Amino acid sequence: MNFRNLFTITLLLFVFDLAGKAQQTGLTTKHGGDEPASVKLSGKVSVPMELSVKKAIVDVKINGKGPFKFIVDTGAGGTVMDQSLAAELALEQDGKATAGDFADPRGITANRNRIRTLEIGGATFTDFIALSWERSPLYQAGGPRGVLGMPLFKKLLLTIDYPGSKISIESGKLKKGSDVVEYQHNEFNLFGIPIKIGSGDYVATLDTGSPGGLSFPNSYMGKLPLVDKPKAVGRATTIGGETILFGAKLEETVSFGGHSFETPNVVFFNRLRNLNIGYGLLNQFAITIDQQNMLIRFAKTAPVQNKS
Repeated sequence: MNFRNLFTITLLLFVFDLAGKAQQTGLTTKHGGDEPASVKLSGKVSVPMELSVKKAIVDVKINGKGPFKFIVDTGAGGTVMDQSLAAELALEQDGKATAGDFADPRGITANRNRIRTLEIGGATFTDFIALSWERSPLYQAGGPRGVLGMPLFKKLLLTIDYPGSKISIESGKLKKGSDVVEYQHNEFNLFGIPIKIGSGDYVATLDTGSPGGLSFPNSYMGKLPLVDKPKAVGRATTIGGETILFGAKLEETVSFGGHSFETPNVVFFNRLRNLNIGYGLLNQFAITIDQQNMLIRFAKTAPVQNKS
């Protein structure tokens, strides 16, 4: 990664309050949870994926209207959309909830909007809650209208295939192998995968909503073996605010999912609480997520060649 003139936008989302309470009291998704009440698949569903902003973007239809561009974000604790899109679709509101980033998990008040159907190719997700608020500061005009969070795919296999430029959704489960890791939920119920930095063991959040590579909280600057002192390289914007990015090069090899990266460039910024892995390292893989068994596969595949 060349740090020169680097500008990174990351999306980190966590859903609390009313959406969380519905789950904790044992209510079904029909009462307004962030998981769909039902899912219908026309076999294995594969749809094209755009990577124009180093994020996985797909076309979706909501309540039969669209298509609209949404980001598939493993760093999102729920599905969200622009307030303008919720108004355009005249979505039914069902109270309020809060969202935020690691530094301020409850910093934003959002509307809870009921979605009757959301379609991704031949996959139809029925009856769930998405949050909406004014998100225009995060994206330029014409950008994605929202984010698909991981609760949407909780009972399915989801594959984000960067080299193949596609998203796949299917039933089934993963089998353990050299490129499959068991993940753990961090405090925000996101995917914490085991990684090694040199001989040290760490856990990093899998975040397809981040265009960066390996990112750390600022507190790690003095704890890691670095080639040189971190320098300011740009700015990052999360849903909670903007902050300065500091860049440096690791002296150690980073390993996860049976794959290694020698002395990668890394960044530090103070709105993180844990390590974070984004597009800069993930773009070599087809990543399959099995939430029912808490497994993730990192398969290296050849890029699709465009036919002329």
